[in-house]
Amino acid sequence: MFVDKVATGRRLFDRRTGFCATRYENQTPSSDSIQHQGTFAGEVLPTQAEPKWNGSGQARETIRNGTWVVRAPEEFSRVLTFGSPVAWLDDVGEVEVRWSSKTRHNLQADGLVIHLRGHRLRLFPLKGPDGQDMLLTGTSRGMSPDTPGARLDLSALDDFQADAMNTYRVSWSGSADQPFRIMVNGQRIATIPGETVSMTDHASIGFEFRSGDHQVDHIRWNVHSRSDPERPAFASNDSWQQLLNEGKRQLFLDDWAIEQMQGVTRTLHSPKKFAGNPVVHVHQTPWQTFRAQLYGTVLYNSDENLFKMWYLSGARLPIKDPIFVDGKKRIPNFQLVGYAESQDGFHWTLPNLGLVNYNGSTDNNICRIARTNAEGIAVIHDPQDPAPDRRYKAFYWEHGSGNRPDQGITDISVNGMSVSFSADGKK
Repeated sequence: MFVDKVATGRRLFDRRTGFCATRYENQTPSSDSIQHQGTFAGEVLPTQAEPKWNGSGQARETIRNGTWVVRAPEEFSRVLTFGSPVAWLDDVGEVEVRWSSKTRHNLQADGLVIHLRGHRLRLFPLKGPDGQDMLLTGTSRGMSPDTPGARLDLSALDDFQADAMNTYRVSWSGSADQPFRIMVNGQRIATIPGETVSMTDHASIGFEFRSGDHQVDHIRWNVHSRSDPERPAFASNDSWQQLLNEGKRQLFLDDWAIEQMQGVTRTLHSPKKFAGNPVVHVHQTPWQTFRAQLYGTVLYNSDENLFKMWYLSGARLPIKDPIFVDGKKRIPNFQLVGYAESQDGFHWTLPNLGLVNYNGSTDNNICRIARTNAEGIAVIHDPQDPAPDRRYKAFYWEHGSGNRPDQGITDISVNGMSVSFSADGKK
């Protein structure tokens, strides 16, 4: 276990830059160098081993001929934590796994997962559809056979078979930006940076399985870490990491990242409304003459350098004439989801999506989200999802508009919270 440090300190606050830090004095760490070493052999289940692995999900687990066998996994994971990386200066480590995977080509690969100081490595051997087995690694764009950079070059191996008992060895050394070195069956095949992730409060190794049959003979690990006595042991949240590692300013909306304040007061200033409001307004289009309401989401996509907005678009008051959506007659206040985008957050455009037929035309910015009415939409961008067509997730209240056979209006019967997935958030 990683030994917590005890310290007293003084918090410094720079009124000009907003930078906040603490100087620690009289620290007496028990050790500035710690070794995490161990072996798991497939003679018992990981959750019964010593040290014990944490587990979640379901699978058929058995022990067979001294190996750990996992079949029919459902969101299955087994994770072993071996210390807090928050105060580490550097580390040297190696993980060796002897593992057989009968997983077929899929979009849900995770496999072996190693978490360090803001870095993650994922490896997964797959049976290829054409007989060419492959070894995937996680990337910022996902982890599938079609993801650029996810397939490792195995040309150095004579004949790689994912379902054979292969030995995978991952090693690293130095500071957090040092790459991972990967060997398979004693042959060096790659040196890769891994993925950059948020700092966690522990380092870990583990397996995450969603499909396939797996057999693990053993796992060995040896991580030698050197701690930094100037780095507080409790600095495990993202704001602390941004302060300590990147020097980024913090917005102190609350006291979460502040241990102590002396001689300073919190002052909330009155915001000023943008003179160009509203940025998206009613009557801007024929399909939002009733309302254009941010009963929705605004988020920033750093890959595209774009602000994106999903909002409620109401076409008609209930007393007006019905509308036609995709050729079907709808009650006047049928709700639509409009989409807008901006490069600065102030000036917004309504792009022509061409997805929904409104009153005979697809020239509009209406998203295809739900089967019928969608209100209160909340959109999440998840670039780490291994499935590209699920990286935008929309949650909303979906409800039918009612049936009025005498007026030629029919709708599906639904009333509840729904979720949809999309590659672009629009369809």
